Amino acid sequence: MNSKVAVIMSIYKSDIYEYVKESILSILNQSYNSVDLYIQVDGDINNNVKDLLDEYSFKSNVYIFFNKLNLGLAKRLNDSIDIIVNKGGMTLLQEWTLMIYLAITVLMYRLNFY
Repeated sequence: MNSKVAVIMSIYKSDIYEYVKESILSILNQSYNSVDLYIQVDGDINNNVKDLLDEYSFKSNVYIFFNKLNLGLAKRLNDSIDIIVNKGGMTLLQEWTLMIYLAITVLMYRLNFY
């Protein structure tokens, strides 16, 4: 049995339809097919991106959460981690590993390594 992989994604008002679609397809079309995608919509978004998300909301492995207020990436990542942990999809050690990975990724992004 394959272990589940949870991918967390945040969507924002300035996100571009084509990039959001490409990102979602890239995640869902991986050769490893035991992937759950958690999308946090952080505040208002444009209608064409909302329509795109509505199309994917019917997939059994895509979970979309619309939030009225933009509270930032860290808050939305934590929200998704809480949801995944409460579903029993992650142990405490895996949660810490994920948070360390996310911290390193954000740091590298801010230092322009990506």
